[in-house]
Amino acid sequence: MAEKAFTQITSELKAGMRAFIQKDFRKAIQLCDLCLQKNPTDVNALNLKGRSLTKTSHFHEAERHLRMAMHILPNAPTIQVSMARLHVARGLAVAALEILDQVIGKQAGFEEALLERGILLERMGQYEKALADLNAIPSEGPNAVQAASTRSLLYFHKGQHQLSIKEADWIMEHSEPRTAPYRSAAFVQGRAYDKIGMPDQAMKAWKIGNDSPTTTFDREEFLEKIEATLQAFPAEPMSDLPQSNCRSDRPVFIVGMPRSGTTLVEQILSAHDNIHSAGEIRNIEKLSASLPRRLQSALTVPNCFSELDEGKLDEIAHEHLLELDEISPEHALRVVNKNLENYWHVGLLNRLYPNAKFLFIKRDPRDNAMSIYSNWFNPKKFPYAYTTDFGDIGFAYRHIERLMDHWSAIFPASILNIRYEDLVRDTESMSKKMINHLDLEWDEKCLDFHQSPRLVLTLSYAQVNRPIYTSSHRRWEAYREHLGGLEAEIC
Repeated sequence: MAEKAFTQITSELKAGMRAFIQKDFRKAIQLCDLCLQKNPTDVNALNLKGRSLTKTSHFHEAERHLRMAMHILPNAPTIQVSMARLHVARGLAVAALEILDQVIGKQAGFEEALLERGILLERMGQYEKALADLNAIPSEGPNAVQAASTRSLLYFHKGQHQLSIKEADWIMEHSEPRTAPYRSAAFVQGRAYDKIGMPDQAMKAWKIGNDSPTTTFDREEFLEKIEATLQAFPAEPMSDLPQSNCRSDRPVFIVGMPRSGTTLVEQILSAHDNIHSAGEIRNIEKLSASLPRRLQSALTVPNCFSELDEGKLDEIAHEHLLELDEISPEHALRVVNKNLENYWHVGLLNRLYPNAKFLFIKRDPRDNAMSIYSNWFNPKKFPYAYTTDFGDIGFAYRHIERLMDHWSAIFPASILNIRYEDLVRDTESMSKKMINHLDLEWDEKCLDFHQSPRLVLTLSYAQVNRPIYTSSHRRWEAYREHLGGLEAEIC
């Protein structure tokens, strides 16, 4: 049965779709808003905005827009698939599968649902079922490249690296150079070459993956933000800064560079019966950005923090705790936030929650840089613009470490510093330290974190679904000749 026609596809919506494909989700949202200003019941715009909001972790807003679309077209499978994607983003794999099974049950050949179910099953490690869905998608058509991309990842995770490389080759032959699908395929291809011991081919592929046409990392802007944050929270006299009266110890924050081991720490913690992980939610990032408006201040973040008084801090802390209540089960004594930008917000969070606990994760800078460089990030976002160049990665690493060291010096009782290498070498001892830092009783399930049914959504999802491994340690040595820019920054 053909799907009921949506609203007219306008030029703004076409541009929004292009922006979405190129992973420029902020631009896609802005273009959808233009459509909705003209027609508030534009179902296409509601659906695309819901998908874009999902991609940017604005889950409540995404659900609101998708439910509006579903109210207008209750049985539209495309919107149902978008809702399934939202469930996946929230880690609700069972709910997502239920929707996708229903859609495919009604329309067996509906490609969007087959693709999304294949992607989800691959993440869950159900490779044969995933392949059945992915192989049902025609090799010519709008979903062919994404199906091949997921197959490439699947073969990589199964250890079938030559097949992974072959799929990546096909994608790059059928995509425009420097586009998101082309570059994503190059990243996976590079990782497959790395696994079979071909570092020169791997580095060549990663250079293609990191060849972003629009990325420029402004070191001066990044350093200005670091310095402004340090000045907003001087080492002395921190006691003079007002704090909220909130004494909740429920909020827990994981802090570290991308690919530093933050997902492993999150998985160990979330295996505990009394800990719930909210994942990489962006509520603190949004909260911080909203402060100039909330304070009616002419100052920008973080300078406007000086205008936060006890009453305003109490108000904000209360609002955030209510958000935690909405996204976590009642029995959870601790709720973990592992947003990758948490290192910017530690000073603000300490003022909101004097009893909050932080876990700082650090990794050898060369291994950390290799892992960043060999994986896809969105370099259009300010916090990740440094990820496409080894020199820029080293610059960012050095200054983020300086910021984290500053937080550790002024909030020593709140922060536990963890070396990724120590965690991998002595998982039990370090895990017990983490649980003790959170003032909880030890739970043996923390050592069986890889058996958790929880869906992991970060780049590390395949790694953390298996026992601890050490193969990534000193991985950088095979690429020593390529690390000149990095070495210059960290030495």
